[in-house]
Amino acid sequence: MAYSTISHVGLLLIGVAAKTPDALAGTAYSLAGHAGVKGALFLAAGALLNRHETVDEHDLRGRGRGMPVANATFLLGALILAGLPPSGLWAMHAITEHAAGRLGWWWFTPVAVTASALTASAVLRVWLRVFRDAPAGDGRTHDHEDPETRTPLRSLPWTMSAPGAVLLAAALVLGLLPGGPIAQASAVFTDQAGYAALVLDGQVAHPHATPADPWTLSGLLGPLLSLVLAVLIAVHAVRRPTSGTRPHPVRRAADAAAGRLHALHSGHIGDYAAWLTAGVAVLALLTAGP
Repeated sequence: MAYSTISHVGLLLIGVAAKTPDALAGTAYSLAGHAGVKGALFLAAGALLNRHETVDEHDLRGRGRGMPVANATFLLGALILAGLPPSGLWAMHAITEHAAGRLGWWWFTPVAVTASALTASAVLRVWLRVFRDAPAGDGRTHDHEDPETRTPLRSLPWTMSAPGAVLLAAALVLGLLPGGPIAQASAVFTDQAGYAALVLDGQVAHPHATPADPWTLSGLLGPLLSLVLAVLIAVHAVRRPTSGTRPHPVRRAADAAAGRLHALHSGHIGDYAAWLTAGVAVLALLTAGP
């Protein structure tokens, strides 16, 4: 879950690079919505750690069936990360896509759909394996961690489940908030002339900004496509070919592509510095003016 934040940070940087009130408003929705859903997911992971003394996905296979709150949190969290309306991440998709389209940034939609689908599929895969799959093995934990309480808890107290539920609910309804104050703040933030007048003359500018409407056809189709892709990727990840059968060509191609991606993520700091430099250069080329 921590690594998946990087993909959303990339979407935030695109919104900032646009430097328009609409794009920054979408960035604000995304920042708040992502913080809520990720906070809830980490709290649910903490509940799994408290109960089973591990957060290893394979050790937890099928062992989360008796934890309905964590079950619902992981499922709903995955859907929100894909852009489920009316969440803040859905509002980000719709508003920032509109702003990017006016700048001619046609590439934003496929980038946002891909990043959201991959992020959501990772969480959805965990949900399928931990909360829906049949338990495997002897139930013993191989990646053992020390318990966080002196005595094992038979059931999780409401103090451990309520904060995550509140954060998740806030992230889900964030897109219903009035866009006027957010658009106004974004307009003030991007008003260079107003900032200069404030510093040089002490005059406070009040630029007018029209709130962006996220309820558009394209704003709904993009997250829907992300959700469909996330489900397909997650199901592919948890399914295992029958012993002795030849894998489907599509699965072989996907496994080969995943193997190449794993090979590129060597873990060496120099390689990550090189990827960061390359990513910044590509983003600069894509967002550069004519």
